[in-house]
Amino acid sequence: MSDRVSNSSNLQERATDTLSDDTVPTAPLPDPIGENIDTVTELRAQAEERVSRHQRLIESIAHVVVRPVFLYVIVAFILIWTVPNALSRRLKSPQFDPPPSINCILF
Repeated sequence: MSDRVSNSSNLQERATDTLSDDTVPTAPLPDPIGENIDTVTELRAQAEERVSRHQRLIESIAHVVVRPVFLYVIVAFILIWTVPNALSRRLKSPQFDPPPSINCILF
């Protein structure tokens, strides 16, 4: 009986020792899971190799255009372009970019 008690206290000490370390015990991945991960990695690499230069260009442009900063720059540009023209009409000063005359539009 005392052997059982000493064995259980020994097990508790070992468990406490392993838990006090900062390492997380991990088990090796089962073989099918590891194979699936390798397969997915290979498929991604093959897909990357097949992407054309044109597709890469489109993706890089899209990467820039979808950022909020791009929208802010476009809005700022439009405001900087239109506000001075609108104010110059009200202040009766010359416009830096007057609208085209009616003759230019018709002909």
